[in-house]
Amino acid sequence: CGPNSANWIGHFDGRYYATDFAQNLYSVNPETGAARLIGPTGIPPLTFPPFSPDPDGVSFDVFGETLFSSHGKFYAYFTTLAVNFTDDTFRFLIPGAIYEINPRTGHATFVAPMKALSTVEPPTGHWHCEIKFDGYRALAVLNAGKVELWSRNHLPLGGDYVEIVAAVARLKCRNAALDGEIVALDNAGRSRFQLLQGAERDERPPIVFYIFDLLHLDGRDIAGLPIEDRRKILTTLLKKPIPPLQLSPTFDLEPAKFLQAAEQKGLEGIIAKRPGSLYESDRRSGAGRKCKVSGEKEFVIGGFAPPQRSRQFV
Repeated sequence: CGPNSANWIGHFDGRYYATDFAQNLYSVNPETGAARLIGPTGIPPLTFPPFSPDPDGVSFDVFGETLFSSHGKFYAYFTTLAVNFTDDTFRFLIPGAIYEINPRTGHATFVAPMKALSTVEPPTGHWHCEIKFDGYRALAVLNAGKVELWSRNHLPLGGDYVEIVAAVARLKCRNAALDGEIVALDNAGRSRFQLLQGAERDERPPIVFYIFDLLHLDGRDIAGLPIEDRRKILTTLLKKPIPPLQLSPTFDLEPAKFLQAAEQKGLEGIIAKRPGSLYESDRRSGAGRKCKVSGEKEFVIGGFAPPQRSRQFV
């Protein structure tokens, strides 16, 4: 958990959280061990009392913290203990202090995007399928009306796409982190990277920010929710059209059939996402697969060379 190790972990509202010595709050994924900073808890930083051995010299004071939930709220409980290493017993020295923690007050921050595993053949079975766009992967971060637009490598893009920044600022929420792709569309509505490069040279085609995932909303880190739940929340957030923001469509069908349809439409390829999957920042676990339309064609190259020595014919 950043520069300070996490020592206290608690479960609340279906998620796991941890704090560090500086009293920052983290969302923890118990399956991967990944931790995402949410923000300060508002609790004073933890300080350790001085050693104070008992007359027999076998115990000293330590500061204990416990994270727990009760009646729909989340708390941190602190107390000072005297630990006896002779018989492994302890006793409370002073009454404990209880602080309420609200995991939903944290700001949205940049998150390294989850990566799709490239495959030649599409996966089999039931997957959530999306169009593979030909543009710039981007993460939009909104906090109290201020918008940051980042590339997948955490480079600023806001100055190049001011229309996207303005649209994200109009979303009806306090803060959010949106994962998507910036694209330029041709006359048939297909994303074309060459057109996007033209946009950088002031040849401005229609620009769209296709949003396909939501990682944070109104102080709550939702990256650990199943993809179906994140999609439902994202759909509600984007219910009112705010161009150039657009919800990336999903199709629940066999990836092979969707890839065939993508080829017929002249699209670049497809993205298939495993049902129930979580958002794994900066990982290529295989929960997301990308498969490009094959552009290979068979052809023959012919030529000739002047005869040499005994060769009389080409």
